[in-house]
Amino acid sequence: MFKSMGKVLKEVLQEFSVDSKQSDFFQKKYLRHQMGTLVDTTITKDSVDFLKMIMNWNRVVGESLYKNSRPLKFQRGVLSILTKSPIYSHALDEISDVLKEKIEDVFPRYRGKIQKFRYQVSPDFFQAQEQREKEAKIKDQKQMRDDLIEDSQVVQHCRYSPHYRKATQEAEKVTLLLEDDELKNVLKDLYIKVALRS
Repeated sequence: MFKSMGKVLKEVLQEFSVDSKQSDFFQKKYLRHQMGTLVDTTITKDSVDFLKMIMNWNRVVGESLYKNSRPLKFQRGVLSILTKSPIYSHALDEISDVLKEKIEDVFPRYRGKIQKFRYQVSPDFFQAQEQREKEAKIKDQKQMRDDLIEDSQVVQHCRYSPHYRKATQEAEKVTLLLEDDELKNVLKDLYIKVALRS
């Protein structure tokens, strides 16, 4: 089942949105290379396979190299790889035989198709990506903290109130037939939180 071209483009564009003009320019260039035939009106099996390679690159090179390299394009048997610095280009070049085997194992459609690797260095792309990841992590942590504060306030202020006791009794009735104690406790807590918020 294929996604529509609009959905695929939207997902990829959202992943690579940045604020800096220089990084923005480079990432648009990166997307043009990366999307290849997706720019046409049809989505081909090759372009979908290449997007899968981009999204699962960590399975090929591991986490440390994943943070510092990405497949850029695949044309005429040459896989171009974007790296953060020449050091990572050299490291990937040193293990090119192993890299080729790993790509062929993880993505069987590329078996026998990769003839050589080409490397392109761009620290701006990876710096922008690290910045986005930091911002997303901070946002998630703030949301979790806010949720915990809100949940603890609901429980602290209502534990002895008639509303809390009524919600607890209703939760007991709803979960009476459940045998799994862990599931029963989770559902009770959830029921009480929902009841107290409404």
